[in-house]
Amino acid sequence: MLSNLAVKGYVVAAWLFALGVVLQVFLAGMGVFAGARNWTTHVGFGYTLGWLFLGFIVFGVVARPSRSIVRWTLLLFVLYVIQTILPSLRGDVPVLAALHPVNALAVFLVALIHARRIQSIWRGSRQEAIATSPVTASTHS
Repeated sequence: MLSNLAVKGYVVAAWLFALGVVLQVFLAGMGVFAGARNWTTHVGFGYTLGWLFLGFIVFGVVARPSRSIVRWTLLLFVLYVIQTILPSLRGDVPVLAALHPVNALAVFLVALIHARRIQSIWRGSRQEAIATSPVTASTHS
C-alpha cells in the first residue's frame, strides 16, 4: 500500500516537473514581452522546480524504481543543474549562456519521456495487481 502511494507520488512529481517546465517557458516569455520585472518570477520559479527532485528522492526510497527510471531521473537532474548554471555564464562565455533555451528544450523532452515512462510502469503494475488479485482470479474460474 505504502509502495503504491509512493509510486503515485513519483508519477505526480514527474508530471508536475514537466508541466512546471512549460510554465517556466511562459514566465520567460512574460519577461521578454511583458517587462523585465517578470524575470524575477522566471528565475525564482526555476529554482522552485528543483524542489521536486526532493520528491523523487523521498518517493523513490519507498517505491524502489528500476535502474532505468533512476537513470532518467539523474539525467533530468543533470540537465536541470546545467540549466541553472548557463545564465551565469552570460558575462564570460555568452555563447554557452545562449544554450539556456536550447537546454530548456532538452529538459522538457526528458521530463516528458520520464513522466510517461513512470506512468506507464505504474499503470502496468496496477493492471498486473488487478489481474492477480484473489477476487479477480476467483470470478474468472
